[in-house]
Amino acid sequence: MLFRSEYNKDNDLVNKIRGKASEFLFAYHWYSIIDNSKHQLLQPNPDIGWDWMIASTGDRIQVKRLTNSVHKQIHAPDVLDIRKKRRKKDEHGSLKDKHLRYTKEDFDYLAIHVIKHNIWCVLPFEQLLVDTEDGPQCKTGISMKGILRDRNYLTIEQLFSTVAENVVEKPVEKECIKKYSTSVLSFV
Repeated sequence: MLFRSEYNKDNDLVNKIRGKASEFLFAYHWYSIIDNSKHQLLQPNPDIGWDWMIASTGDRIQVKRLTNSVHKQIHAPDVLDIRKKRRKKDEHGSLKDKHLRYTKEDFDYLAIHVIKHNIWCVLPFEQLLVDTEDGPQCKTGISMKGILRDRNYLTIEQLFSTVAENVVEKPVEKECIKKYSTSVLSFV
């Protein structure tokens, strides 16, 4: 078995494609349970940090996938890295990774596609906070082992129930559709 630690452009592209597949799998599950088009999902264009917005409430969902890569099996099989990753060129023109913490402005829910068990775990942003000297901040990684064991997460169905209850409180559908007009339903 060959393990490469250097950056591989092809692997990066495959990971992005798989990430996109998880995003659309989330949408597939979402659309299989909603009962009204006002709960449609909107996608930002260009990518601004979250993957889906629920039109009826304005709640933003970030989708991540927890895989069992060779590297993860050795080092941290149940830990999901939830840092924002940006690849930028430095002053010398070489690519550098920049890792940032998410903030409440980035998303409201984190939907995790756990490949090993083929399940979805949805966590509200507040569940990702940890107390630091500078106040509450988003964790940079989360251990899925305890979350799965204790069932300390929402399913997609439970997220929908939560969202359906909040529609009256946050009627933002028209604003969201106007601002983020790229919705899955607009392609049908």
